[in-house]
Amino acid sequence: MLAPYRKLIETRVLATADKRSYRAAVSLLRDLRAAHLAIGDAAGFRAYIEHLRTEHRRRPTFIAHLDAAGL
Repeated sequence: MLAPYRKLIETRVLATADKRSYRAAVSLLRDLRAAHLAIGDAAGFRAYIEHLRTEHRRRPTFIAHLDAAGL
């Protein structure tokens, strides 16, 4: 159920480095967080966010979007 969100975020949205893509990624991540919380897997979502932060550490604008969204 959650894998399609992750695939969409990683392969389509974060494939390009522009602010529009980052906003779309944050929107999808909010939906993904809600899905994780609905199934009682908050830790899984936090781990995924940490993975994204590590994987995209050289994209400060993306990290700033995550920070601004409280992710």
